[in-house]
Amino acid sequence: MSKIDGFADGVAVKKVGNLSFEYCREFLHDIIIIEENEICNSIIQLKESENIVAEPAGAMSSASLSYYKKEIKGKNVGCIICGGNIDQSRMVEIKERSNLWITSQNINGYR
Repeated sequence: MSKIDGFADGVAVKKVGNLSFEYCREFLHDIIIIEENEICNSIIQLKESENIVAEPAGAMSSASLSYYKKEIKGKNVGCIICGGNIDQSRMVEIKERSNLWITSQNINGYR
């Protein structure tokens, strides 16, 4: 990979560390790809519904929940969400990208 996008800079790495890779190989059962606009939607939802300010990497766990709706229905689920590493001046851009995500889901059919 020649270029890493820095939007979710907390997870923007060229290579996973050896310890992290071994841990994931042993315990991880699935990997999904979250689009940046979907992360933006998660940031906005967390702010509007729970008044939680999440950074992009920190909002990925809640953004992933829609991929597992059937598996988690009726279960208690915890998401690790972190914040602090988000420039509040980017919130207008994040809101716009969230709206793009919502529009694309309405056109393509929401999961």
